[in-house]
Amino acid sequence: MLNFCSYFDKNYLSKFLVLRDSLINHHCEHNFYVLTLDDYSFQFLNENNFSNVVISHVKELEKKYTELKNIKYNRSLIEYYFTLSPYLPIFLKNKFDLKKLIYLDVDILFFRNPELFYDKIIDYSIILIKQNYKKKYGFYNVGWISYNFLNPDTINILNDWKMKCADWCYDKFEKNRYADQKYLDYWPSLSKNLVVVEPNISMISPWDELTPYSMENSINFYSYHFQGLKFSEKYFISGKSIYSFNFNRNYIKNFYLRYISLLKNKQKKFNLNFTNTRSLRSDLVKNKNIFKLIINLIKKIKFYLLAILRFDFYILK
Repeated sequence: MLNFCSYFDKNYLSKFLVLRDSLINHHCEHNFYVLTLDDYSFQFLNENNFSNVVISHVKELEKKYTELKNIKYNRSLIEYYFTLSPYLPIFLKNKFDLKKLIYLDVDILFFRNPELFYDKIIDYSIILIKQNYKKKYGFYNVGWISYNFLNPDTINILNDWKMKCADWCYDKFEKNRYADQKYLDYWPSLSKNLVVVEPNISMISPWDELTPYSMENSINFYSYHFQGLKFSEKYFISGKSIYSFNFNRNYIKNFYLRYISLLKNKQKKFNLNFTNTRSLRSDLVKNKNIFKLIINLIKKIKFYLLAILRFDFYILK
């Protein structure tokens, strides 16, 4: 049985439910350890009592790691969430005495049973997925990371990551650092048992050179990461336009429509309808730094402008 984990607030509940369904539909035996980042998602998951979902609240994590109290009020909401990335696997390992743990971003959908992926990789400390994009963002994808605590290198690497994220974890580039993910660049030098895999045999993301269209007939394709997707009742933007101009828009439209349909079904069934965690409104509530707010606003304008100019804006009927 595989042990997965993730952390999210109410804005990502429908994505978590769709991710969980994709694992169940492909007969993946698993437990899913969830760290809820607000009271709403904690209450929602407890009330619905989903099988094999083990729930913790971020307040428990913050009580154990008291340094987070000061960090929380000096970073934007999304920056604080980034900071928690190394804390989560350490916290869950200690709380539940886990030997192996797989972190997943919740905006992932599986198309094959990931048990088959791990059958091929036995001896490892950490498994990272290569990221085929601008090197300033980092060499590896933080969206799917596998930890083997039976190897002592794993907890040493995580403790080092935790210390570095506590010191600096911001949504910007500075001194060869970026958020939580640029720190991963150095991990292969810290463990001889660390394994790096290509996206085409693990998980494809919008920034990878490969696309779901080019992978549709591949037997190695496990999952797709829908990072950057934005949608409403009337339109959606895949987000792929941020990374590339050359992609098959008809296929992307149909591919994303299937995922959006799954999300909307969950939203309707459970009456879930929230904003994105990176929204300007969220940062305004959490962070009073006007300069950061202006930078975030510029980023959002760029996102929508590129979507329009690169024909990545799709009308929903």
